[in-house]
Order: sequence, then C-alpha cells, then structure tokens
Amino acid sequence: MTTNLMTLLLMGCGKAPPAAAAPPSEEPVEVAPDDGDEDDDGPIAGPRNVLEAAPRPPPADDLPGTGPLVAYFGAVRTQVGEPFQECLRATFDGRSESPALVRATFDADGVVVDVELVRTSGSDGLDGCALAAFRAAKADPPPPGSLDASGTLTSPPMAFVP
Repeated sequence: MTTNLMTLLLMGCGKAPPAAAAPPSEEPVEVAPDDGDEDDDGPIAGPRNVLEAAPRPPPADDLPGTGPLVAYFGAVRTQVGEPFQECLRATFDGRSESPALVRATFDADGVVVDVELVRTSGSDGLDGCALAAFRAAKADPPPPGSLDASGTLTSPPMAFVP
C-alpha cells in the first residue's frame, strides 16, 4: 500500500516513480590486472578524468615587473647596496622621516653619468649615502635597445632606507 501511495503522490507531481534497483548479479566480474601504473585509478578517478588548464604563456617583456630592464636594475640595486650600507654604518645618525628616492642615469658602458635625489629622506646622512653609492657604481652595459635617443638609460626612482 505504501508503494501505491508513493506512486500516486509522485504521479500527481508529474514525476515518474523511481525505478526498482536490479538485484545484484551473481556472475563474476572480470577485473583487469594491475599494470603498476599509479595513475590508473579506474573509470571515476585518475588524471584522465581531470581537466587541466592550458599552460600559461611566458610574460611579455613590456608588462610591469618583467623584461630585461627589471633584471638590469635589480643587479644595479644589488651593486649599490653594499657601498650604501658601508656609508650608513660610518655616517648615519639614525634619524630619517622617509626613504630617500634616487634616480640614476647610465651611459652605454654602464657608467653613472647623473644622479638625482628625487625625494629627500629628511636626513642628510641617508640622502648623502644613497647618492654616494650610485656615484661609485659601475654597472654592466644596459640591455640592447634600452638606451634613449641621447644614448643613456635612466633608472626608475629607487628607495633607500636605513
């Protein structure tokens, strides 16, 4: 009676009654031998059933944070870091309001031809050490095609903090 009531209720909702489950088969099931492939986990799991995203293309050289100039100025920053720290140990009084921002211009041989204090730190010692570190720098030649019409390359402002 319960089945008939359920059938009537489901039919009234426009739904067909659930199909009865087939009884378990008594016949033996053939299983493929294990070939030692760990990735073969059957028809449900395993890499063949997983969608993988296409590999990302390499970043373009003109995107921020990429390209030969990022590596070049990173190397420049590393080179001026040691003289900057040495100068700070010898002369810095420990007071500054903010980082010193310094921009440098390099010629085709990597020689610094101009150094500019873009923003003062509020400390003559910190500003002076940042400028002196760049003046003493001799970088590798800039990457091909990076020089402007005057044959120089100007760095973005670099921050120097104690």
